[in-house]
Amino acid sequence: MGKPGKVGCIAAGGPLLALAASGLQAAGGVPTPAKAWDHESQCGWWLSDDDGKSLRASIGLGDGTLLLTLADPAFLAWPEVDRPVVELIFSGEERKSVEVEGWTSHGGGDTAMLGMNLDAPARALMSGATSVEVRRGGRTFFYQALANSPMQPSLEDCVPPPSGPNSDSE
Repeated sequence: MGKPGKVGCIAAGGPLLALAASGLQAAGGVPTPAKAWDHESQCGWWLSDDDGKSLRASIGLGDGTLLLTLADPAFLAWPEVDRPVVELIFSGEERKSVEVEGWTSHGGGDTAMLGMNLDAPARALMSGATSVEVRRGGRTFFYQALANSPMQPSLEDCVPPPSGPNSDSE
């Protein structure tokens, strides 16, 4: 089982419990507290882990779009060479879901990171989200209740305009 307050890691350490999707901690049914995003720069948001220092999640500039990074021990089971397609569910609503391709990074230690580009539909769903859930193959691997999620105008302001034949960058 995962550490207290780490709902997302229960899928990697044992059977998936239905409590994870509802935001309840597996070891006792205690609601998982929402974590508030810290707006650390114009286009960067940080969500601290329980220790207040380690990364739990971040949103920042990627290659032409925004990048969502989630940190959890559950992702240690995913090979770094894999390009998993995952379902992101926002605010606990099935209708607010989007499939994205991700990648994992194992930096050593007891957690790994899952990175994903946030395209326009994903950014729209992320706007004001009260939770984020990651499913792969129908199983929940990560869940985090959220507070103070960035709103769509702030997210969109960070995405550069597309370059191409119809753009001003020739």
